[in-house]
Amino acid sequence: MNIGVPFSLGIPHTFLCANGQCGGKHSGGSGPALFSSTSQIFDDSSDKPAASCSAVPEKDCDPDSFNECVANKVKAKKLKEPYFFAGSNCGTWAEKTILECRKACKKKQP
Repeated sequence: MNIGVPFSLGIPHTFLCANGQCGGKHSGGSGPALFSSTSQIFDDSSDKPAASCSAVPEKDCDPDSFNECVANKVKAKKLKEPYFFAGSNCGTWAEKTILECRKACKKKQP
């Protein structure tokens, strides 16, 4: 599983990739917005070549279980939560997703 950060107009966008799927949180409105009452997950696969990517440690998770959780969360969909560039944004969504998947994953066998 990787985290990618491409830069557009000097503003980074954070998204996650797992099992061949990439996605990140965007404003729910049309076009870029600093605030929206809704948000959505878009397919960010086309941004991957321009991104600065790094691996996300699974901690004590089974890698397959962790990646499956992340892949399910990055599928394109509408979210019933706001988007705000200085708070509830793509970066906080990525952090929340990683923490949720670490908590939900099957643990590595010793």
